[in-house]
Amino acid sequence: FVADLEAGSVSELPTAGPVLDPRPDPTGRWIAYVTGGALHVVDRAGNDRRLAGEEDPEVTWGLAEFLAAEEMGRDRGYWWAPDGSRLVVARADVNLVERVFIADPVNPDHPPIPHRYPVAGTANADVTLHVVDLDGRGTPVRLPEDEPYLVAVQWAASGAPLVVTQSRDQSRLTVSEFDPDDGNCTAVSVDRDHDWVAIVGGVPDRLGDGRLVWAASSGGWCRLVIDGRPVTPDGL
Repeated sequence: FVADLEAGSVSELPTAGPVLDPRPDPTGRWIAYVTGGALHVVDRAGNDRRLAGEEDPEVTWGLAEFLAAEEMGRDRGYWWAPDGSRLVVARADVNLVERVFIADPVNPDHPPIPHRYPVAGTANADVTLHVVDLDGRGTPVRLPEDEPYLVAVQWAASGAPLVVTQSRDQSRLTVSEFDPDDGNCTAVSVDRDHDWVAIVGGVPDRLGDGRLVWAASSGGWCRLVIDGRPVTPDGL
């Protein structure tokens, strides 16, 4: 449903199915949503198009996989460009993730329901990132091969879009800029710890002048960093 705050009216938009995570683009022309594991956009006139999706039920476009939502605090799987012309979209393939079967104690006669659950030490979802235009054309983002966890994506109005990836042993976090036209990544900040690097919500981001805001381990403390310079003191 779309609410017109000036007219005070509410109208329903036709969609291809039950809707997950509907969000308008920054210009208000399109609304993106996920249904049936596929990413769609619909305009105010009800023109709907599928931008990315597959027939394989174990593959989703535009949704956070279980590990991201449960352990990393990432509940989104797509991000609009500031001008609304395209999106960055996560593709998650869980075909190699172990299946567990959960019974319903209230209805013990019902068959157990299978779920894909990444048990520690086993295969995780294969997550990749893509820039998708409104006509459905996609460009893969070349993420670091040794950092399989997709932690965060930020496409601020100033500067290149940012992506955060993490190594499987969780001892390294890398912030990279990527070119939305060719998908090439360039690391701009790396946070390492011998044991474990914590994920901090709300970062990375950019100030209005394009400077990078990040939270990183420095001198034994987690400190707010702007363009590589700590701006919060030790002990905080």
